[in-house]
Amino acid sequence: MIAIRVVLVRRWPGFIAFAALAVMASPCFSQDSDAKGESESVVVHVQTDAPEPKAWVGQRLPFFVKLKAPGPFVGAAGFSVPNIPRALIVKVGTPVVSSETGDDDQDWTVQTHEFALFSQATGTVSIPDIQVRFSCRSGYTGPVSDHVETSPGIDVQIQTPDDYDPDVFVVSTRRLEVNQSWEPPPGDIRQGDLIRRTIQQSADDVAAMALAPPVLTAPDNVRVYPDDPAVDDDMQRGAFTGRRTDVITYVPRESGTVTLPAAKYVWWDPTKNQYDWTTLPAATYNVAAVASATTGGDAVSDESSGGAFPRWWALGLMIAVVLLGCIAVLKRRTLKSRLQQFWSRLYPPDRVAVGRLRRACRNNDPVAAEAAWQQWQNSLPGPPTFTPALQSALTDLHRHRYGNGDDATWDGTQLSRAVAEYLAATKDDAEDSVDALPPLNPV
Repeated sequence: MIAIRVVLVRRWPGFIAFAALAVMASPCFSQDSDAKGESESVVVHVQTDAPEPKAWVGQRLPFFVKLKAPGPFVGAAGFSVPNIPRALIVKVGTPVVSSETGDDDQDWTVQTHEFALFSQATGTVSIPDIQVRFSCRSGYTGPVSDHVETSPGIDVQIQTPDDYDPDVFVVSTRRLEVNQSWEPPPGDIRQGDLIRRTIQQSADDVAAMALAPPVLTAPDNVRVYPDDPAVDDDMQRGAFTGRRTDVITYVPRESGTVTLPAAKYVWWDPTKNQYDWTTLPAATYNVAAVASATTGGDAVSDESSGGAFPRWWALGLMIAVVLLGCIAVLKRRTLKSRLQQFWSRLYPPDRVAVGRLRRACRNNDPVAAEAAWQQWQNSLPGPPTFTPALQSALTDLHRHRYGNGDDATWDGTQLSRAVAEYLAATKDDAEDSVDALPPLNPV
């Protein structure tokens, strides 16, 4: 044992060199080096294929993106699908995995991803390049390598019927079912009540987002508020069914008879080469007037809401400022708090906010109205109890600010009237309320 140690110590430099050569020549080291080189030079292929590059306008046109790698795929592939004007691209189902052998006897693992194009654009439509991100192995036991490739774009043809109207949204399907419901049902309602119309569509081989949006026409004295559509795509064993639900809210602004229009849905049947359609009937409501606590919705004057400062306060304010300036020399520390208390009593924050809100409504300025509304909410001791009219007016404001509406077309009359009615109602409630608790320190 001792002799062996002496030999190793005396021959240490030679032993190190021998060990290094043995490690470099070992199979493990050679395999890791080769694996690293292979991971940096893994060859993959990406291609786009459309078996039938022709479809009717609004019809589903399938195309496929194929990924080919020299080993199994790792994780899920990601796609950056481009936007095409007047068209929609939807990824369908899960990928199909298969294997191929190339001309050079190279074995490939293939992942086929299906997409569907629904186009309202006609003629030659170009599907741009699609960026693909995926990971794969080189062989069954090789290291994992990441890839960012591009699937080349292709051109397809979208044909139209002979009497096609480019301004009409066309759905191409062999079956389209449409039905509607009203809440409340047609009949007698009161002014300010909300009318909800629910339209449900179901079609074969059509994505839910590719179904026709509802028509939002209504009489001039009726406000219309569409909700975001609820969509659902059902794909089972190659069958493709899209379902879309739209909810439209109508708010009559005046009393009388209101007829909400019918809705006609037209689709093209490619199996019969003809149009088909269905019509949802109109609904008629008798709107009864409701006695308002205010006159014309503007009974709350600017003076009572803080909109304009009364002139007769000007002299008193000047005197108060002079007195407060004299007191500030002696009581500098309490000046700020006393000024705030005096100003709050003289000019309550909630009335200031209401005044700004009403001015914004008169000027039809949705940006200023939104800011004043938030300021008013923050000044109240608790959240206000929304009346249907106030809720409807706020929904209209938010739709113009954050939805599809245009700020320039916003009309603040409805919100101004709803705020006035709310103030009048809360004032009556405050006067009618009675404090049931006895005084804490009775005299």
